[in-house]
Formats: sequence, C-alpha cells, structure tokens
Amino acid sequence: MRLPYQYHRGALIHEPSFMATVGDAVFAKAKPRKDLGNLAVHSVRPMLRTDAVTAVRELLVVRAA
Repeated sequence: MRLPYQYHRGALIHEPSFMATVGDAVFAKAKPRKDLGNLAVHSVRPMLRTDAVTAVRELLVVRAA
C-alpha cells in the first residue's frame, strides 16, 4: 500500500491501494467510523447515543455480505 498525500485518516482510507486491499466491506465500515469520530472531536454538539452505538456496532459486528 502507498501513503496518501496527507497523513489523515480520511486520506488514508480513501487511498486507492488501501481500498483495493481491504475491499468494499471493510471500507464501508471504516468510513462511518471516521465520520462519527470527526463529529465527536470537532463538533460542539454532544455525541448522540445512537451515534455512539453505531460506532461501536460498526467496530464489533461483522455482517455477512
């Protein structure tokens, strides 16, 4: 895999060699976790319980494709 133009999580998961290596199923789990993490860190609004549950579910649950 190659390093992207920036060493940020968004750039890392969107780097074509990463996406080709991990496939659609893993990428589909990585993107919402990145988005929820950014929301939690950069937003002034409190994290919703549903967002937290979604993040943990995506981290732990493996779904059949």
